Amino acid sequence: MTNYIIFGVSAFLSDIMDLIHANDGKVYKIYMNMKEVQCERTVGFRDRIAKLGYEVAIYESMDAFQPEENCEYVLGTPSPQKFKLVEELKSQHGLMFKALVHPTVYLGSNVHLGEGVQVNVCTALGPNAYLDDFCTINRNVSIGHDAKIGKYALIGPATTIGGSGQIGAKSTIGMRACIFDRIHIGEGAVVGAGSLVTKDVEPQMVAYGSPAKSVRKNDDFDLNVYKSKRNIA
Repeated sequence: MTNYIIFGVSAFLSDIMDLIHANDGKVYKIYMNMKEVQCERTVGFRDRIAKLGYEVAIYESMDAFQPEENCEYVLGTPSPQKFKLVEELKSQHGLMFKALVHPTVYLGSNVHLGEGVQVNVCTALGPNAYLDDFCTINRNVSIGHDAKIGKYALIGPATTIGGSGQIGAKSTIGMRACIFDRIHIGEGAVVGAGSLVTKDVEPQMVAYGSPAKSVRKNDDFDLNVYKSKRNIA
C-alpha cells in the first residue's frame, strides 16, 4: 500500500481520498497551505479524515515539509488557482506529482495523462484526448475524441465535452455543462453549471445559459483578487 502526502484541502478532499484508496493507497500526511475556508452545509476536512478509520498526520503549514522516500504527492484542491502552490513546491523541492485515475475510468486509445491529473469515477476519455498537467476531471464526465484539456483546468461532474474541443488552461467548467464539438474555451474562462455552449468563449470570461453567453470578466483569474476575497496573505 502506497503512502500519499496531500498538499492543501478543499470540498473535493473526500473525492481525492477516495481516488487514493481506489489506487491501493492511504492518506499519510496532509500539509495545509492556507486556512480552511468553512462553507455553509459542508463537512470540515478533519471530520472527513476522522471517517477514514486510520491515523493521518496533519500539519497547519508547509514549513515542516520535507520530501520523503516511498511516498506519492497529490494536491488536495481542484481549483485552477493551485498553480501557485505547484510552482512553489517544484521550485523548493523539485517534486513530481502522481496522476490519480479511478479504475472505472474508460481510457480510449492514445489518451495522454499529464503530471498530477485527477480523473474521477465513471468518466470516459475518447481516443487521442489530451489531459494536460494538473487538470481535474470530476465524476461521470464525457470527453470526446481529440479533445484537449489545459493545465489546471477544472471540469465539473456530468459535463460533456465534444470531439476536438479545447478547454483552456486554468478554466472552470461547471457541472452538467454541455460543450459542442470543436468549441474552444479560453484560458481562465468560467462556464456555468448546466450551460449549453455552442460558440467559443473568450479567455477570462464568464459564460452561462442555454445557449451560453459571456456576461462578465472572470475576476478570480487574477490571483491577487482571489486571495483578497479569502483573506489570504
